[in-house]
Parts: sequence; structure tokens; C-alpha cells
Amino acid sequence: MSNKYKPFEYKKEDVDCKLCLYYANGLCCSVRCCCLEEKLKLDSPIINWLDKKIQEDLHYDLLMLKRKNQ
Repeated sequence: MSNKYKPFEYKKEDVDCKLCLYYANGLCCSVRCCCLEEKLKLDSPIINWLDKKIQEDLHYDLLMLKRKNQ
């Protein structure tokens, strides 16, 4: 039996912080972004400063990995 249904694929508009319940007055009041995984995959802007650090570290690690494999 095959699965006819494919998973929902998020777009940048779907994970916009302005649509989040934790977003207020241009700031994120959440400890951890509930859409972080999708935002990282889509390279969508991140407001939460803790999650920005995760994004920066991930980009740095990927850059170092690319350089190592060249």
C-alpha cells in the first residue's frame, strides 16, 4: 500500500514571525522558536536572539565543512 499523501512543505511566508503568537512589538518573547527547523531549512529571517546564534553557528559549521571537502 503506497502513501498517496505527501507532507506539507513550508514556504518562507508560512514561517513569518509576524504570524506567530509569541511575536509582539517587533520582538519574539518565546524562549525557543517553534518554527526553527523550518526557518533554518528555508533560510528565513529569525528574530529570537538565541535562535539567531544557532543559525549563525550552523552557517559557520556548513561553511567549514564545505572548505574541508574541497
